[in-house]
Amino acid sequence: MSKRSAPGAMIIHFLGGIHELYFPYVLMKPLTIIAMIAGGMSGTWMFNLLDGGLVAGPSPGSIFAYLALTPKGSFLATIAGVTVGTLVSFAITSLILKMEKRWKRRTKMSLLSQPCG
Repeated sequence: MSKRSAPGAMIIHFLGGIHELYFPYVLMKPLTIIAMIAGGMSGTWMFNLLDGGLVAGPSPGSIFAYLALTPKGSFLATIAGVTVGTLVSFAITSLILKMEKRWKRRTKMSLLSQPCG
């Protein structure tokens, strides 16, 4: 179910800024909270590096709200911060999910290879 609904949730979250859409996915795999934190940190780091930021807090946190609250001349920094945060979150989450899948496969294989009795 989550694999089928994830693409729609990503689009709604990006365009609409409704964060509650991704909470269930993160809570199903609590280790991915690390990826969310790393994405937020890297996006903030990019804002600081490029001297970007917003004039107010975006609510809801959609890309449209971010762009509407970006000061004149800081659009590159805002887009770079959002992009870097997204890529870091995606990369770390992908790594976590792949490692978990391998671990489950190895555990299953080791259980199957043990003699019974």
